[in-house]
Amino acid sequence: MTLSRRWALILGLLLALSLAMNFFVGGLVAGRAMGFKTGPFSGQIGGGQLLQFTLKRIAKALPADERPILRQTLRSHRATIEARLAGLRDARLVVAESLRQEPFQPAQLNVALAELRSSQAALQEGIMTALAEAAGKLSPEGRRALAEWGDRSR
Repeated sequence: MTLSRRWALILGLLLALSLAMNFFVGGLVAGRAMGFKTGPFSGQIGGGQLLQFTLKRIAKALPADERPILRQTLRSHRATIEARLAGLRDARLVVAESLRQEPFQPAQLNVALAELRSSQAALQEGIMTALAEAAGKLSPEGRRALAEWGDRSR
């Protein structure tokens, strides 16, 4: 496998994870708009459950003897990922506060939304860094399994 093909596989996996997270956030926004009590700006759902579920599914796609490699690598990045997830939760709360403020201040909401986008990007970068590091430690078979998981999740 050439280096460029390897990176293409890794990027495909990361794209699939990014799409899954974006669909999750989009679903929460739509649910909130339809009147559900929890959502991305409620502070009650932070995305941590989806992230854990997705990472467990990725691990299951690997050969059994390579799953500990992924878990260990994710554990080594846990503090960074959790801090960025907390930052994302905080940014969502600021957006909610901006939406509730009277009189409504569109400029303040735009600043809050920009911070939310930045927090989402920081979280994704942390996760993708961990996944890329783990992929570098996997066998060619393990990387193929990750690529196939990424292809199935699209």
